[in-house]
Amino acid sequence: MKWYFKCIKQYVDFHGRARRTEFWSFVLFNILFSIVFFSIDIILLLNADFMIFGFIYMPFMILPSIAVTVRRLHDVGKSGVYFFIGLIPLVGNLWILFLLLKDGEPFENNWGLDPKEAERAEEMEMQEKKEAEAAAAAAKAAEKQKARAEADKDIDDGGANPDGKIESITITFNVRKPDKAD
Repeated sequence: MKWYFKCIKQYVDFHGRARRTEFWSFVLFNILFSIVFFSIDIILLLNADFMIFGFIYMPFMILPSIAVTVRRLHDVGKSGVYFFIGLIPLVGNLWILFLLLKDGEPFENNWGLDPKEAERAEEMEMQEKKEAEAAAAAAKAAEKQKARAEADKDIDDGGANPDGKIESITITFNVRKPDKAD
């Protein structure tokens, strides 16, 4: 579903590349939504000649469909002009289908970086960030534990220095004067 919304957000973006997953997820959800809207039309407007929901949805999907197809063609190293090959009956449609099913170029081409590689780099960056946060938290926890251990040691040693020798002793005498009445 995230790929569908990504294509909707990039509805007039004909630059860049689109992975197979992005393209075919968009196609799948586009077909499912079309079926749902036309089914609602059939149920609600059984006797009407005009189906309102399906015919409202479909025009809004023309530009996103063309844009994601062009970006998909860019991913396999072809220009967006190849989109028009689909207008050739049968042979053109089969050629476009072949290009849309083909795996994208695994390197940077004229239309940008490999989308798979960009996602991998983003995932690695997120993983490194999590690892750095975990390391910082572990260092902070170790610092707290060390401070507690030192405090506990001072308590256990009775305040002695590291050599185990007592540096000073304070003795307090309470002297009381006898009462004269005794």
